[in-house]
Amino acid sequence: MNIKDFYRFTGVQYGDTIDQVFDIFGVPNDEYKNPDNSYFVFYYEMCDEYALNISFNAENFKIESVFLGLHSYRAVRFLLDKFKITEPKASFIGNSMDEIIDVFGLPDEWHRNFIAYRQQDLEVEFYCPRDEKSLCRRIKVKWFY
Repeated sequence: MNIKDFYRFTGVQYGDTIDQVFDIFGVPNDEYKNPDNSYFVFYYEMCDEYALNISFNAENFKIESVFLGLHSYRAVRFLLDKFKITEPKASFIGNSMDEIIDVFGLPDEWHRNFIAYRQQDLEVEFYCPRDEKSLCRRIKVKWFY
């Protein structure tokens, strides 16, 4: 597996717009629009928690970032099952920071609670809080246009 594999994540891919997200996930459980109108976020809930957040550019409606997970892998698994999405990269949720580094190599950025990898117009961040044994709780994929 390579970081380039994250150009496609959770059934959407680099360059997709709001229409493709609606086709896959339907209407979100919640939505946020920022006051300066530069982006908006759709929240999809499972097991009483937000398991998937997708952020869009408000000018071109393209996906800017995808957040998968936050609290439990169970919610992620149920959400992916509900929408019939096969996402092997979701299996990193629950892995240790060291296990992720074993797969992708040394990160481009390393902080107390996350590691990040960058490649051209892509950034992938694995959030692994130290107070939770540095196990991955969320994967954030950010696409730059």
